[in-house]
Amino acid sequence: GQPSGALLAATTSSGLVLVCASPAAGATQAKTVYTSSDNGQQWQKAGTAPAAGMATSVAGTTTGTIVLATTAGLEVSADGGGTWTAAQGALPPGGFSYVGMTSPQQGVAVPADTGQHAVWFTFDGGRTWRASPIS
Repeated sequence: GQPSGALLAATTSSGLVLVCASPAAGATQAKTVYTSSDNGQQWQKAGTAPAAGMATSVAGTTTGTIVLATTAGLEVSADGGGTWTAAQGALPPGGFSYVGMTSPQQGVAVPADTGQHAVWFTFDGGRTWRASPIS
């Protein structure tokens, strides 16, 4: 099922990123990002992710990059949640249901529309993504 208001991901052995999302208001949703460097004992507000789309998944890296999957696409923060930019590349309509980073540079995203018959990969820390067809 879809998340119900919060998404959590590990960034390091003791680091976490948490995205708290408000109830949807049309095609937008408020998304507040928090980070912890001590296994969740203490949390700091890192920033606010863009409102477009509903949050579906979050991933973080050891270098502080956070990638947020939404129904509108992928948003990337290279500074631990302070500022955000939309990911580049030929992204699918309907956004993504899952994003994961396998290293600080490499990651994978699954489109919300399974009819796309592809997964998306990044090799530059989430800035650009490209489809890899599944036959």
